[in-house]
Amino acid sequence: MSKAILIISIVCLIFLLSLQVLYYISYSNQMIHFFGELLTIPSMLFVVFAFFFSLVNVFRKKKEYYLILGINTIAILMCIASTVLDYK
Repeated sequence: MSKAILIISIVCLIFLLSLQVLYYISYSNQMIHFFGELLTIPSMLFVVFAFFFSLVNVFRKKKEYYLILGINTIAILMCIASTVLDYK
């Protein structure tokens, strides 16, 4: 199960990164913003779920979940940084 979560976490990280790049390239197109937000919501839900799931397993001393925790932490921090930079 950890391999599946790892693969999906990497795909979500790449997907969220590409959406952020597309979002900043097409800053004036509102349709891309709308569909970008619709696609970001399920991906972020999985990232938050996988973050807490891997955090619980790290506390249970399972070492294979450190990488998943790190990838999801990077994805969450990237989304927070892009949200903060968008408001300036």
